[in-house]
Amino acid sequence: MCDRLSSNNAARLPQARRELVPFALFFFQQEGCCTVFSTHLRGDSRKYISSWAMIRTRLLMRSVSAQRCNAGARRMATEKETRPSMVTSTEIMTLLQQVPFGAGLGLHQNLIVEELGWGQATFRLKCSDEFDRPGGTISGPVMFTLADLTMWSLVQTTRGLCPLAVTTNATLNFLSKPKMGCDLVCYGRMLKNGKRLCTGSIEIVSAEDLSTVVASALVSYSVPPASRL
Repeated sequence: MCDRLSSNNAARLPQARRELVPFALFFFQQEGCCTVFSTHLRGDSRKYISSWAMIRTRLLMRSVSAQRCNAGARRMATEKETRPSMVTSTEIMTLLQQVPFGAGLGLHQNLIVEELGWGQATFRLKCSDEFDRPGGTISGPVMFTLADLTMWSLVQTTRGLCPLAVTTNATLNFLSKPKMGCDLVCYGRMLKNGKRLCTGSIEIVSAEDLSTVVASALVSYSVPPASRL
């Protein structure tokens, strides 16, 4: 940036003011603030230097914002690695057995909690003839229910038992066709753990090929205030 200023704009300045350009560039590199130049430059030279100073200030602001976002992501990743889950797998399964909807689908009989941590969870859904559909694959609503249930469990891992948390938005993409008779493994991780809104990423794979993603989802949950829990 400074090279472009000295080569392009400095040639356009009056001869009497070109001598001030190296002096101004020094402050430009050190401070990045147009107020430093205003006491030493006048006229066209002040205009050119001030414009470049504004650009540099905006770039610095974007850089600071990006660093803060990266720091937040690293902080959440560290919390996931060090903080334990707020609930246990037994508490999750006990709560599912008390819900008529889950019992009707047979989830508590076919669902296994393989891993549970703060903001992350892994579930395995055992194959059942009730989950099959024409075409030799597993029904889409079953996979959607598995993704939604995983996100619901992620909310519990960061806040404790919170059965009144509800889905606000869910987008599920079916990427490949799982075979009938194969278990489904669902991986979930929390992307944003807000005060009232939580967002998580869900990936479902077939147990026979863990490298191939069957479905991918982005799910958001609304958490009621503490007075309603």
